[in-house]
Amino acid sequence: MKLSDREPFLVDDLRVLEEINNPTRLRILYQLVEPATVREVADRLGVPVTRLYYHFNALERAGVIEVVGTRKSGARLQRVYRALATHIKPGPGLLENVDDPARVAEAVAGAVLDGARVDAVAGVTEYIEAKGRGEETPPGTLGRTIVRLSRESAARFAERIDELIDEIAEAEDRDGDEYAFSFVFFRLGI
Repeated sequence: MKLSDREPFLVDDLRVLEEINNPTRLRILYQLVEPATVREVADRLGVPVTRLYYHFNALERAGVIEVVGTRKSGARLQRVYRALATHIKPGPGLLENVDDPARVAEAVAGAVLDGARVDAVAGVTEYIEAKGRGEETPPGTLGRTIVRLSRESAARFAERIDELIDEIAEAEDRDGDEYAFSFVFFRLGI
């Protein structure tokens, strides 16, 4: 199954979004696009395995990872996990009939922006290290801009972003490198 064949995970429960919204958990989710054990993820992240069990349990409780098998490691049987989706976004239920708009907005923005920070730090670090070794630098870009648009132009642009995400998903190559695409496109209410 291609990663893009997985349906987007729509979060309608604020508590679930708050469970996901943690830099360590976001890094774990990235590691679980392909099935892995807690030990394998700990080794990749360079952290003690005992530090990750709590986070794996929280992600499993939130319903964004699942156990897909087991592997024998010495005398122990280890669970193999995978992420249910590579595209997590707020569902319509999360953004309707909201009792605490600031809490919801903070959780939604945090999940996207904390993930973008993890992506940006990894990408920029890889770019700088490759450049320092005299190697070809990996493709990528990041930045921020503010523009003035009519409501109609903004709506068309938002639709184009959704189309671009679909296009990227269709172009997926299982043997290719992983890239992250994070975005925020809303009217500034400041």
